Amino acid sequence: MEDLSRYGIPNDDWKRFVATNPLPDFPSDLKLLDIQGKVNAEREAAAKKEFNDSGLGFQVSYQHKQVHMRDNIINNIRVFRPGSISDGDKDNIQLPVYVFYHGGGFFFGSERQNDYDCARLAIDHRMIIVNANYRHTPTWTYPTQHNDAWDVFDWVMKNIDSLKGDRSRVIIGGVSAGANLAAHVVRQHLQLQRAKKGKESPDVNLVGLVMDCPWLLHPYSYPPDRRSLNHQSYVQCADAPLLPMKRLNFFARHLGPVPNDLSSFMHPNLFTEDLEALPPTVVMVAGNDPFRDEGWVFATNLTNAGVPVNKYIFPGMPHGFWRFEALRAASLYRVALNTSFRQLLGVDQSPPKREFQVMGYIGDFQ
Repeated sequence: MEDLSRYGIPNDDWKRFVATNPLPDFPSDLKLLDIQGKVNAEREAAAKKEFNDSGLGFQVSYQHKQVHMRDNIINNIRVFRPGSISDGDKDNIQLPVYVFYHGGGFFFGSERQNDYDCARLAIDHRMIIVNANYRHTPTWTYPTQHNDAWDVFDWVMKNIDSLKGDRSRVIIGGVSAGANLAAHVVRQHLQLQRAKKGKESPDVNLVGLVMDCPWLLHPYSYPPDRRSLNHQSYVQCADAPLLPMKRLNFFARHLGPVPNDLSSFMHPNLFTEDLEALPPTVVMVAGNDPFRDEGWVFATNLTNAGVPVNKYIFPGMPHGFWRFEALRAASLYRVALNTSFRQLLGVDQSPPKREFQVMGYIGDFQ
């Protein structure tokens, strides 16, 4: 694999930001569930304020839905719909559907932490957004998260008509750990469709997969020969802001025992098996992120397999940088995301570039 370390150097955009803005603290001195509760409460309060301050509530509607998981646990999700549709068309028009899985290391997160982002996407692209929740560690260990992710998607397939969704235009995506869940759901859906081929028409047609800073490999499955390379992202980004390796290992540890024969979740086979069957994909990679290299390799392998892929790398940025709106890179991220959705939905017919698009400056150069 090529040396990507040039993308891991913090650039002026990041250095100017951290010089005047304290980064969120990780309350490691608390008990596990207290850490989870404190961070979730802070994120939910911030998300509520951002949504209320934005004024988007007048342009979008959302509903709370309860979905039964396979073990009869009730999972709460939110469904967003743009409000720019005339009353006379609301019962007739069918909109594309985006099923979104949040990040948080499988440890943090809820259906109440992404209201602004979901509303913004619903309005800008006239989509229905399903903000899919799932159970978290340490209370629930692997594979509960992956099972829940599939069960929510299965609910969407069964209820897409009542949601007024367009079953011919469904996109699945996620951030960080949520991107792992999205990849799992897409591959499981494709496997089921192959098994049913010739028997019945597909339940839904997947037109895209969106992966933001994806966590694709369990650290214990990481190829040993790459751990010793100084330019490898696990090494270079070991002390990166927001997601250092110490925290990544914390998240991985609380997943519980993970078997080696994972196939499509958190195992190297994700990088090689049946890639050509995946839908058009978007992969966004942060340069100063332990997940940088696995995202880069996955996107490159998809391209080599003939899958249309929009590939973006944000030099010098840590994991989840886009939450800080003062960063120039956050604006570039929004541009890349919106461009990608327009292409996945067929609004923009331009083909994706074969190479990674570099979004921002490398090092101190401006």
